[in-house]
Amino acid sequence: MFYNLLKKLTNYLSTEIPPGPKILKLKHVINLQKGGTFFYVLSLMNYFKNYNKTAYLYLSLHGTYGLIWLIKDRVIPDKGWERKSTILSSVASFLLVLGPYWVSPYLIIKNKVNISNFRSALCIFTHTLGCVVMMASDTQKYFQLENGKKLINDGWFKKSRNINYLSEMMIYLSYAMLGNSKIPYYILFYIWTVLFIPNMLSKDQSIMKKVGGKEYIKKSSLLFPF
Repeated sequence: MFYNLLKKLTNYLSTEIPPGPKILKLKHVINLQKGGTFFYVLSLMNYFKNYNKTAYLYLSLHGTYGLIWLIKDRVIPDKGWERKSTILSSVASFLLVLGPYWVSPYLIIKNKVNISNFRSALCIFTHTLGCVVMMASDTQKYFQLENGKKLINDGWFKKSRNINYLSEMMIYLSYAMLGNSKIPYYILFYIWTVLFIPNMLSKDQSIMKKVGGKEYIKKSSLLFPF
């Protein structure tokens, strides 16, 4: 019940805050933040005169992810992001969800954090694996939905019903791991709690109504593929 109410609240905040009309698609707000991250991080590096290894590593990883996201939106667009929102809802989406993701690079670059080679390698590993799983799972979902499949329960989704969410969590976790502050972890916990979990539970409710859905839920996990 709690997460259903939270889901309704997030939907209202992301699309319905008056006054209207709804003129911006959700994907435009998302793409602005994700595509703009490279330039945001680069501007931080220039402002704080920080060009150390960790700053460039963050620029490379998050900048690459932003580019991958934009390419993905062009080739295999998610119809869920086609919904339109009011101006105030677009601002709320940026301030409450997308904007907080920029706290991590701000803290890393401002404080001139420089992590060990081992942690750098761990971040690259986590980020790369997350990006691969994201692209693979979203590609499978896109083409199976395009071909009329109602229940996606094979391939990447055979063991995990939300492998695409797991990949996003891995990607953003790698950015938090690049720093020395706990704040980015708190932000991730907040976003996963108020956005990811309600969406995953709402998806389960939808799966239960489909042919074979109950059996699929019994044989798979909510998030981790084991």
